[in-house]
Amino acid sequence: MGTTENIENCNDDGDDSSDEDDVSLALEMLSTSFGIFDWHVNDATAATTTTEQEREFALTQIPRVLNCIGDIHSHRKQFGNAVDAYCRALPYRENASKKKHHATNNNNEEGEGGCLSVEELTCQRQLVETYALVAEALLACKEGEDVVCIDDEEQQQQEEEEDHDAG
Repeated sequence: MGTTENIENCNDDGDDSSDEDDVSLALEMLSTSFGIFDWHVNDATAATTTTEQEREFALTQIPRVLNCIGDIHSHRKQFGNAVDAYCRALPYRENASKKKHHATNNNNEEGEGGCLSVEELTCQRQLVETYALVAEALLACKEGEDVVCIDDEEQQQQEEEEDHDAG
């Protein structure tokens, strides 16, 4: 079950403000975890205690976190931000798929068929799922409008302007 389904399946107790606060908190926590994982992958120096195993773990978690961030934006109907998050996950998924494919090819002896490992198939499935998420978010955007990424402050300002214009 995906993150979007988990968000939608939450019990509706009628407290929309609290639900939105929970979603905002989840987004903030995911953004923080992305920053931590990104630091382990890109900014950790030899002087730190980050091992190669920790770096590889962080590398596998970054696209998962980005997909969850995209799911939250999609739930909030901020499809431009969802597309952005999903697209940011794509290079990690593509590199993982290439790395597994390369490892499989190196492990095959000459004369053996190109049998795919479970890990390689998993990486390919995750890559295709991420492409599908990008397409789904793009299709959910309003027809004829540009796909734009906005932050929460801009979203709140736009909603206030729309409420002011309607009232």
